Amino acid sequence: MPRFMTKKVILTLGLALILAAGGLATASNMGFKFVKNYSAVSPDVNTVSLPYFQSQFTNVQSVFNNIPGVTQVCRINPTEARDCWLGDYTGSLNFPIVSEDGLIVGVSAAITQIVVGSHNPSLALSLNNVAPDINFKSLPYHMTYTTVQQVFNDITGVTQVCRINPNESKDCWLGDYTGSLNWNPVIGDAVVIGVSAATTWTPDHY
Repeated sequence: MPRFMTKKVILTLGLALILAAGGLATASNMGFKFVKNYSAVSPDVNTVSLPYFQSQFTNVQSVFNNIPGVTQVCRINPTEARDCWLGDYTGSLNFPIVSEDGLIVGVSAAITQIVVGSHNPSLALSLNNVAPDINFKSLPYHMTYTTVQQVFNDITGVTQVCRINPNESKDCWLGDYTGSLNWNPVIGDAVVIGVSAATTWTPDHY
């Protein structure tokens, strides 16, 4: 490798290799083409993160129409109530997509979906609800977190960081080392965050 190659170039190359090796996404500068795998079949659920910059989806109907065999696409409100698009036009709320917020997806068969977009490194995620209310947030596709403890330690005033399992049970890190499972964040999955007071959080990334 040439001696004059900068650390920034080396880091960019390393990121591309990491993403390509994972079989999940490819990156060009800060743009992504992400392959989301849906393996949990309804009534089980999948969680989904979107790129912070994306124009592919404007409302939940556009997400629904992009996933073969989808049965529902939902958002989780601060009270943990859900709004779900079920493919109809009368009984479901066609809510707007907020890219920093996670989604819940149900499918009838294991499939994949292509998601494109780019990262907004200056975006501070809004964590506006007081525990026990929750925030359901997207993580960057090039996040640096390898454990939920690292996510927890990076958020001011956090009370819990949880993943939603296919059967809708939760694994939550509560800041301790004995009563919580220190699970590993997965690229493309969203997380549930509880905070003790309104704050913002800018996730770490490569």
